[in-house]
Amino acid sequence: MQLDLVHTWTWIRHSIEKAEGLDALRLTQERMTGVTERWASRGMLTLEIFEYLNVWHDLLMHRALDFTLQELEKKGLGTPPAPFCWLLLGSGGRREQTLHPDQDNALVYRSLAADEQGRTQERAFFQALGEQGVATLEQIGYPYCSGFVMAANERWNGSLEKWQEQLQRYADFPDWSNARFLMIASDLRPLYGDVSLAAELHQWVVANVPQMAFIKWQVADHGLAHKIGLDFRERFRTELWGEHERELNIKDGGYLQLVNATRLWAVAHGIVETHTGSRIAKIMESKLWREEDGNDIQAAYETLLSLRLWSNYTCPERLSVQERERLKAALRTIRSLQKRTAKRFTKPK
Repeated sequence: MQLDLVHTWTWIRHSIEKAEGLDALRLTQERMTGVTERWASRGMLTLEIFEYLNVWHDLLMHRALDFTLQELEKKGLGTPPAPFCWLLLGSGGRREQTLHPDQDNALVYRSLAADEQGRTQERAFFQALGEQGVATLEQIGYPYCSGFVMAANERWNGSLEKWQEQLQRYADFPDWSNARFLMIASDLRPLYGDVSLAAELHQWVVANVPQMAFIKWQVADHGLAHKIGLDFRERFRTELWGEHERELNIKDGGYLQLVNATRLWAVAHGIVETHTGSRIAKIMESKLWREEDGNDIQAAYETLLSLRLWSNYTCPERLSVQERERLKAALRTIRSLQKRTAKRFTKPK
């Protein structure tokens, strides 16, 4: 297994580094499923598969951005006028991308302009970079985000100063939409460019969100309203019709509830990690959860992750008795976490 892994990684890195165009990158991306199936069949653990898979995604996207910058030069737009960082959000920011993720990204730059004309030129270049970047990623196999959380959107593209002002506005008007935007920003991590920009931006979130009582309540209350995929009679809430009839939505029925609650606990207590497993570990180290509860939450996380690797849906009827019981235990744990989170982060008076 170890020798096969070394050979596979040698091929992956070589294919990406030597790629001469987007078609070559897309072919490498399309090999992910087959390679992952081989890793799983040879006994690689789910968390290890995700670790390698997310490095693979990072390498592909990083190389795609190389081509993006080359394309901007060909169009006569020149080179970046200021230091910038391409950010990953969502599952990419948390290093939890599956085999077929869509895009969740952003862009931040450090303005060097001395006047408004210079700032306008910077904005124009980085807006073009955002638009070209997401188009390039789509060409190699990463679909556009349906919610438009991408660097092509001006909300997710701007100078560090603009970002900080915008985050403060979210905090000043803490309705659900703005609370959601702050939580999205808390998952950011750098992919390409000046990583210090990502560090400064993330530090703002970690330093300020713990004081935002209304934001924390909004997130906890909204999370409690989202039902898990298990009803009060311990039956799975499966789809009643359509393409996924009799299947359980793993992402909407448990995974997001766990990720969102864990993220809130972490950010509310100044924990800088973005990976959900690392957040769970830090929360336990901080004695915010009992060890037994933390272990159950980690087990639930790994159970849903192992199913979600292949698809956001699973058919409970096709699972073994042990797998069904493990899934039910995971969903019960998440329901308990929802309640505990809502109790901990109450509406400020």
